[in-house]
Amino acid sequence: MQNGVIVETMMISRTEPKPAFSIRTGFSVSTGGLGEYGGDVHYTNDPTASATLRFHGTGVRVITDFTPYVNDPGTVEIYLDGRLQGTPTAHNNDQLSQLSQRVLWSTLHLTPGEHTLELRKAGGAYLVVDAFVVLH
Repeated sequence: MQNGVIVETMMISRTEPKPAFSIRTGFSVSTGGLGEYGGDVHYTNDPTASATLRFHGTGVRVITDFTPYVNDPGTVEIYLDGRLQGTPTAHNNDQLSQLSQRVLWSTLHLTPGEHTLELRKAGGAYLVVDAFVVLH
């Protein structure tokens, strides 16, 4: 970090060969071409679904699509190193549009080292995973 500016980030998408990112079976891939990172998102309506990211860094951002509220977007339980951090909902109050590559949740200033982030579907119709940004 130089003068408070993050100088190194890494975007991670499921389509990239990163062994640190795993999702349970039951996810589908959408290539809707609506501005998603890498041109796709992974989504599921399985009520037991989860996605896990193991990373080395000092911060992380969860990237998803914010969908119109009428599409019943999912509520996500976010766990960092086994502790519940929050339950955000990925909805866009604008009833007509989807917003791609939006930060659903983030944290900074973690102790440098290995961390585990887990997303669990907690409600709504879908859990959508677009990408993660890992901060060093």
